[in-house]
Amino acid sequence: MKVIAYEVMTGANIYSYSPVIVVSIDMEDLDEIERKDISGFNESLLKYFPGLHEHTCSLGVKGGFVKRLAEGTYFSHIIEHLCLEIQSGLGQDVYYGKTVWQRDSIYKIVVEYLVEELALFAFESAIKVVTDILKNNDLEFTVRKIEKEGERLLGQYGIGPSTSAILEEAFKKNIPVIPLDKKNSLYQLGYGRKQKRIEATITSTTSCIGVDIACNKLQTNRLLKEAGLPVPEGFVVEKPAELKELIYSLGTPLAVKPYNSNHGKGVSLNINNWYELKKAFYRAQKYSEKVIVEKYLEGKDYRLLVIGNKLVAASERIPPYVIGDGVSSIGELINCINRSPDRGTGHEKRLTRIKIDDMLRSCLREQGFSLESIPAKGQKINVRYNGNLSTGGTARDVSEEVHPLNAGLAVRAAQIVGLDIAGIDIVAVDIRVPLYQQKGAIIEVNAAPGIRMHHYPEEGEPRNAAGAFLDYLFPVDDGRIPIISITGTNGKTTTSRLLAEIFRNVYENVGLTTTDGTYINEQCIMRGDNTGPISARALLREPVIDIAILETARGGILRQGLGYDYSDIGIITNISGDHLGNDGIDTIEDLADVKALVIERVKKTGFCILNADDPVVVSLSERASAPIVYFSRKNSNQLIEKHCAGGGKAVYLENNCIIYRDGGKKESIVERVRDIPLSVNGLAGHNIENIVAATAAAISFGVSKEIIRKGLMSFANNFSCNPGRLNIFESIGLKVILDYGHNPAGFKEVYRFMQKLGGKRLVGVIGVPGDRKNELIIRAGEITGRYLDCVYIKEDEELRGRKPGETAALIEKGLLNSGFSGFYKIIRDEKKALEKALENALPGDIIVCFYEKEAEKLIQIIKHGIIEFETRETLDEGNRQENIFRLCKISAGSRKK
Repeated sequence: MKVIAYEVMTGANIYSYSPVIVVSIDMEDLDEIERKDISGFNESLLKYFPGLHEHTCSLGVKGGFVKRLAEGTYFSHIIEHLCLEIQSGLGQDVYYGKTVWQRDSIYKIVVEYLVEELALFAFESAIKVVTDILKNNDLEFTVRKIEKEGERLLGQYGIGPSTSAILEEAFKKNIPVIPLDKKNSLYQLGYGRKQKRIEATITSTTSCIGVDIACNKLQTNRLLKEAGLPVPEGFVVEKPAELKELIYSLGTPLAVKPYNSNHGKGVSLNINNWYELKKAFYRAQKYSEKVIVEKYLEGKDYRLLVIGNKLVAASERIPPYVIGDGVSSIGELINCINRSPDRGTGHEKRLTRIKIDDMLRSCLREQGFSLESIPAKGQKINVRYNGNLSTGGTARDVSEEVHPLNAGLAVRAAQIVGLDIAGIDIVAVDIRVPLYQQKGAIIEVNAAPGIRMHHYPEEGEPRNAAGAFLDYLFPVDDGRIPIISITGTNGKTTTSRLLAEIFRNVYENVGLTTTDGTYINEQCIMRGDNTGPISARALLREPVIDIAILETARGGILRQGLGYDYSDIGIITNISGDHLGNDGIDTIEDLADVKALVIERVKKTGFCILNADDPVVVSLSERASAPIVYFSRKNSNQLIEKHCAGGGKAVYLENNCIIYRDGGKKESIVERVRDIPLSVNGLAGHNIENIVAATAAAISFGVSKEIIRKGLMSFANNFSCNPGRLNIFESIGLKVILDYGHNPAGFKEVYRFMQKLGGKRLVGVIGVPGDRKNELIIRAGEITGRYLDCVYIKEDEELRGRKPGETAALIEKGLLNSGFSGFYKIIRDEKKALEKALENALPGDIIVCFYEKEAEKLIQIIKHGIIEFETRETLDEGNRQENIFRLCKISAGSRKK
């Protein structure tokens, strides 16, 4: 077996709405082997991975995969299920998988994932397992190694339980999530202007100063004490010599902790003598040069969670303990507890394994035990002093037990430190009794408090701390801004730009991604072809935008999926044969299947805007996840008549007017479409289609007729508003068009427009991207030959796998196939081809240049060419006048004679 390539699709994609990893693998010789004929293969596989019995596979019932296994399924299919099962065994809730034959012995394996690094490891491990079974290697050793390495990767890259609880709750509340730095638990919740950022339980609303104060334990203690809150007496120590004085002034027992650490690191409790104090001091100094020594308080350890000036949960933290069975040693009992699947090495699971270290040994020694001691049956022995979950402790929910005065103290403590979200640590004999009535105190105020103890208590009712966290961040909405996603073969860019123009009259800051860059209002903030998911997510991270208008291209969907979870409006402009033969897309049906994802991921309260004139687009109507609004540039469309008769909505042309129809009710949006600049006096049919599509989207969103008209009228058909799309440069006797058309359908629309302009000669500088199928490139040449009188064939600078001259030769072939009898010439360089077309221009010519890139440079060539043309025409006119004068003079002389 040999892995050829893999892709990670982070957003909704053509396989699944969940993230997936896609691996292309050559099964080589294994593709020829019948699985059912390999003795013991299935038995070994199921022995070590019994969870495979639960897999339903395509049969849809438990045991479905095992049945397929018995029948002799593909090895690639087995690897798919093993990859899912290995992830599942490591606590990942993943279910979706798919195996697709591509060609020969090459397959594409698709599996769902939560942690990318773990999924890749699971895939490699699945291959290893299959190989080991076939080679009769020690599978037990391999499985143990997979478990150990998987846990390590999960600890390194996995999402901790606090962050995981927040993200799961965000999903339930329909709040969008964008990972910013998974390793450091940094996420964005919400989009654009409504976003909030979190790092575990620190948020973008959390005070930086408050966090700094909380990290300075002495400063926190002093502020709380000055505010009249009960705190233990304590001092900061930097040198061991200072300890003796403290042990006499404070007395015992004492508590020692680092000046600025967390998770109970370096903390020693219940210290009763000089020897223990000195050891505790050095232990704390491993984490901080300064050490706090304070009076140790007898009582239970409580954590009170405060969010937004409210107490939302409280737990008693219970130190880890073992209960003897009369046979096992304390060390063996600890190991037994640590083997629980609920316990991990860090924060990746709901509980943490009990850490065996000097502090644990010291705790046992003070009770007269060691790790080798065998406690009596039923004997309970605490193995640590503190109850931090990070060192193996557990929790009991006490949310309903907290006395109101104690709850008030916790809220005040958070306010005094300056934290909106805080974990208040209290030591008290009984949290049901006010602290002032017992020797209780606030011992710490924690920024970024963990919430897993509240979600997963060993005793008591779980508390939805994550829900309270999100209710505080998003009290009135789900953090979403409107998203409009536009896909199709042609017209995406113009439709996107036109919508941005309309919505700039609605919102303060409009975000837009297109083939030429990313914009906020009219400012380009990033150049490039930004029609993929990376650019979409980058725009949605912008903290000022009120709406996102996303041009969404085929390539980005295929490579990584969508860059958003749901849109409010999804538009498909049209679908024709372009990009066929690339990325496994061989037919127009394949292409339509990819683009359908845009209308599958529209909110149910949104709208899907579909071209009623395009039968391929219409065929996708059943895939729409929201109500459909059809658009048409025709006066009469039977589909629209039927759709509206059933109560549907549509926008279309009728007697040169743009009409919005809702069921039987008609409403005029624009009286004369020819008045809209983008329509070029009503001659640019493809632009009229873009106008109607944008109008349908805007009116479905609820934009008023007046604002729609204003946007349509202010959007000029020039390079400033719509760069590279039917930009017309005129002189007396010459018109030059710059357009980004690059496929037969796009060429045809522009050629028809040129015919309507009525030039004497139609001239084209044409080229097609080299990664298109031969048939499509030839077809582009054939269409060109039917419309144009003079052709200059050029090639893109990026040949996309073709040899120099190969694409031009295919266009030439199509041109000649059409019966073309005009002038043509191959000039591979785009700029030189345009210069030659301008140099040879005749009065009455209309020239179109379908460009690849650098439109600004081509415009300079066009402007210079027009000046040269005007100069030639002026000279020619002068020569004509001089000849007429000479002829008149000769004629007059003859008359005299």
